[in-house]
Amino acid sequence: MWLIAVLASASCGGDSEPALPPTVRSTTAVVEARARPVRVKQLDLNSCNSEGQSDAPVIVIAHESNAERYIAPVKEALTRAVDQSRSVYGWASEKPIWVHMFASDDAFVQGLEQLGGLSPNPAEDYRQFFGTNGIDLATGRDAVYMNTIVSRGPNWVPYVATHEYFHIIQGHVGCSECLPTWFLEGMADWEAIKLLGDPETTWQSVLVTEQRAGRYPPLSALTTAEQWNAAQGVAWPYYKARGAIAYLEDLAGSRAVADILRDSAAGSFNFQFKFPEVTGIGLDQFEAGLLPFFERLAIRTTVPTPVP
Repeated sequence: MWLIAVLASASCGGDSEPALPPTVRSTTAVVEARARPVRVKQLDLNSCNSEGQSDAPVIVIAHESNAERYIAPVKEALTRAVDQSRSVYGWASEKPIWVHMFASDDAFVQGLEQLGGLSPNPAEDYRQFFGTNGIDLATGRDAVYMNTIVSRGPNWVPYVATHEYFHIIQGHVGCSECLPTWFLEGMADWEAIKLLGDPETTWQSVLVTEQRAGRYPPLSALTTAEQWNAAQGVAWPYYKARGAIAYLEDLAGSRAVADILRDSAAGSFNFQFKFPEVTGIGLDQFEAGLLPFFERLAIRTTVPTPVP
């Protein structure tokens, strides 16, 4: 099992081509924490697709120099993710999955348009996103698109790439439209954490605090993408979703999530019926048990401060 990484350089655009103009936006905490971006050229991104690599399971391309440093950790992370998806979920792509990495909002949006086929308005909506998944137009294969300038730490980029890879798995193994958003997002997060470790060391304590304060909607109100997006304006629902998946595994075993995902591919699948069949409890009872489990999760993942 191996991966191919390519730094897209002069072959992706001539030096004489104009740079993209800087984007004028109000700054946020995320923006202020970013590294200084490389100025982006109007690249012919389709020319960056490399030939003769069809036997590689994942092809990683850095379209800007600042993204090159993430090639090695993303390669390592996705090597493990491909093995994990094959052993646990019974699926790994027979054709390479493409990973396109950018180091600025402008190039990320441009890549989504030229490589992913998004129209300009939807592509602009992804500005400042960590990453997403879709299709590589040139090959028709699954692809992950990463905006590496948006980062919460050194381990964040491979973590998000792995998260997006497991969204690809969901579409091949099960029926993404048949499952609630909290389940899909939580599964992708939790699989990445199990493979790579926590990218954020304080999320468990934040999870407990927010759940105690009642700032998280119940899982029943995190079912649709619209509900999920609305919740992000109040609290960070990814924490609750990944904690809920951890609780599901605590109740029903490490294969429970894979079983639910696989069963969702059946035409008669109903999540409301399947969930209690797997866990032994209904969703209301599951919701009531979340805070006690989150508290246990925070305790067992807290690293004690060494005594002087």
